[in-house]
Amino acid sequence: MDTGTLMTIFPWLLAVFVPAGITLYFVRQMNTLRQEANKAREESGQLQAALQVKDEKLANTEETLERERQKSAEALEQITVEKDRLKEAHEALQQEKEDFKAKLAAAEAKIPQIDALEKALAESQEALGSLRREKADLEADFAAQKTRMEEERKAAKEKIALLEQAEERLGKEFENLANRIFEDKQ
Repeated sequence: MDTGTLMTIFPWLLAVFVPAGITLYFVRQMNTLRQEANKAREESGQLQAALQVKDEKLANTEETLERERQKSAEALEQITVEKDRLKEAHEALQQEKEDFKAKLAAAEAKIPQIDALEKALAESQEALGSLRREKADLEADFAAQKTRMEEERKAAKEKIALLEQAEERLGKEFENLANRIFEDKQ
């Protein structure tokens, strides 16, 4: 393969492999973000379930507190102590609830990014398909040009062989003519 052929092929190879590499990079990034989004959705579901459990615990705690108050005035001191304990537990649950809500909001905020990335992936895949079709066209053109060039080379070799034969015949004819002239002069 000569330098001219390599110089013709090299830009085509770059035109095919560089966009393919970029597309591969975007596909990998998209897969990573999808995995993160799925994980965030899972965590969101778990957090919602945990939040519901905590809300139920909170509701049960408040009912227990009310029942204890109504049972007996004699146990008022004990109820007050229990009330304080339950109040602290309620505040802790409220804090946990707020924390879960914040985590849920963060997970839900990632959902629009997924939609944008899915759209970008679709566009990248469409561009990749276009590049693949263009590559196939270029490969077909290259094969046709290569075939034509091989045929031209073969024809040129045949012409050179014919010219060499003609040159050899002319050389012999000239030599014969020179010998005849030389003999005629003697």
